[in-house]
Amino acid sequence: MPELEELWIQANNIDKLQGLETNTNLTILAISGNPISEFAELRRLSALNSLRDLSLQDIHFGRCPIVDDNGFKEFISCYLRKVQFLDGLPLSRDKEALATEALQNEVRNVNYDNIL
Repeated sequence: MPELEELWIQANNIDKLQGLETNTNLTILAISGNPISEFAELRRLSALNSLRDLSLQDIHFGRCPIVDDNGFKEFISCYLRKVQFLDGLPLSRDKEALATEALQNEVRNVNYDNIL
């Protein structure tokens, strides 16, 4: 549904976000209270260039487990650069440089010999 601009699917036992990347006009995505626990699933949202408002936790529907992981906000800041509001609050970009550096260091330290 490429015309879709808002999607509110809180507390629906969704743990995979595959397929959302085709909704290119999506500006608001509310997925609080779903069992999303992997950064790879959030990374799928990087294809949504119109996404400005993302909700992964709120008082009514609860939280996605991913919000408790270290570096969660920094990950959002690095990979979902168009997002301006996270969980109803303005997303601070003050730690973006630190997050980018940490992610680059992580890539440099990967042992690619063991991947294949």
